[in-house]
This record gives sequence, structure tokens and C-alpha cells, in this order.
Amino acid sequence: MKINLTGLRKRYQLSLILLVWMAGVSGLQAQVVGTSKYCSTDPPTVYTSTLTWYSALAPGTGNCFFSAGTYDTGYGAAIASADYQNGLACGACIAAHDATTGNSVTVQVVDNCPSCSTAHQLDFQDAAWNALTNNAAHGVANITWNFV
Repeated sequence: MKINLTGLRKRYQLSLILLVWMAGVSGLQAQVVGTSKYCSTDPPTVYTSTLTWYSALAPGTGNCFFSAGTYDTGYGAAIASADYQNGLACGACIAAHDATTGNSVTVQVVDNCPSCSTAHQLDFQDAAWNALTNNAAHGVANITWNFV
């Protein structure tokens, strides 16, 4: 009995090519915010906006539903709904800078902020707010930020 392997090889090669092509056009390569650049070889898009504060979420809550131990609960951030993009921003890291204090902090997007009314506004949990603003009273701070 003779088995024709030529057809199997061609199908295997075609499947492999298709798999590699699909990996190359993954939706994960989509940019999170409009023309934001977050590849290491591109300079990042820097946003100028406002920052507000909110209470830390219990693990497993918030719109991204991250479970306990998957992020630093004091350094979570909610991002304005337009930038949240139906969850595409979940898990993204953001470097924020406060020119008033000179401090910078890195946070992880863990929630949507439907109450954020300013374009590209962020809403920080307590530890991140305190680190960035030198423990300023909770309120509104002017910041710049970018994805990292």
C-alpha cells in the first residue's frame, strides 16, 4: 500500500502559512487610542489632560475584571470611555507625569471611567494619586501621560 504524502505536505504547508499570516494580522496590534504609538521604536503619543481620584476596586470588579494578584491594587487606573475602547485598553500600562510635583508614576488600566468628562482623562487609585501628587488632597490635577 502506497500513501501519497505530497498532498498532505501541501496542506500542512498551506495551514502553516495561513497560521503565520493570521498571527501577523492579529487585532492585538490595533492601536489603543486613535493615533497612539506604543511600539518601543516609535516615540509615544503624549496626552495632556486631567487626573482625578477614586477608591481602589475590590479584585474581580471594575470593567476589566482583573482577579486578585494580577495587578497592584493601589496603582490601577480608570481611563475615559473614548480611550477605554470597549475594553481594548484593559491591562495597558500608562506612564503619567505631574509637572507641578515633577513626579512620575506607572499605572495599569483596570477600569472604564464613564464619569470622566475631559478628553483622555485618567482616574487613579489612592497609592498612585499620592505618589504622583505628593499626597495632595483628592481633587483634580493637570498631567501628561502616554502608554508604555
